[in-house]
Amino acid sequence: MEMDYPLVLGDIRVFRTLKHRPVTALAVRLVGQTRSRAIIVDGSAAIDPYWMVRVCKQYGFNEKDVFKKILVARGFTAYQLKDLVTKASRMIRENDDFSFLGLIALSERFADDDVGNEEGIWLRSQTVECVRRTVEDSSIYCAVADTRPEIYIKRRGGELHGKKCTDLQAGT
Repeated sequence: MEMDYPLVLGDIRVFRTLKHRPVTALAVRLVGQTRSRAIIVDGSAAIDPYWMVRVCKQYGFNEKDVFKKILVARGFTAYQLKDLVTKASRMIRENDDFSFLGLIALSERFADDDVGNEEGIWLRSQTVECVRRTVEDSSIYCAVADTRPEIYIKRRGGELHGKKCTDLQAGT
């Protein structure tokens, strides 16, 4: 099936923002257009399902069908987020029907007062490396919304993509 989709398989698209909208819009579009499923790890408890329903309606998708195919995991500490990303990676590797990994505001948890600087750097590095390997090995789509996306960019040798994807800010 030919699909109009603004991401590339095996690549990580990074948006400099705390908002969930670029990630959730991409997840909704992908699962609405295909039979695949998506996993989103939310480090800021920012996902707004009512906004996702508006995106479904904008593209003519049945929101109940879309929501059945998007798993959301919320972590409240750096260790929980690292664990959730590891579990998401395992699920993606073990199930062919996952083709999207979304990450929202993980850096905020790796740099908070509860985690020391060195510990936070180590945890963030381990988490990003897990994401990188998963995206490459499983050849999936990946979108990241983060206020500190530099580590994702450095690991991939890529660029920040926020300006090219203004159409993903649907409903703003």
